[in-house]
Amino acid sequence: MSKHLGQTKDIALKWVLELDEGLEEWRALAEGWLKTQVRGKKHALMGLSKFFQGYLIQQNITSSPKDFLLIGVSPTFPTKTPLRNKSLENRRLYPR
Repeated sequence: MSKHLGQTKDIALKWVLELDEGLEEWRALAEGWLKTQVRGKKHALMGLSKFFQGYLIQQNITSSPKDFLLIGVSPTFPTKTPLRNKSLENRRLYPR
């Protein structure tokens, strides 16, 4: 982790744009998530640093989170509804 880029304290994640300006959507999503974290921000920042550098940048992942989530999703849906298992419908999640 490179401390000179502010990766250990910058909760706005501005350092991400210094690495790749095309990651603004990812940065904004990560910043929003980071603001919801009450504890463990240091660990969250370390994880985000690894995510951005070791995954998005190193693996050359798309700069669009939407496109990333759509990868491999078939636009067609099954026409038949799956068979329902009646024996499981009334089963409790937790026994009494």
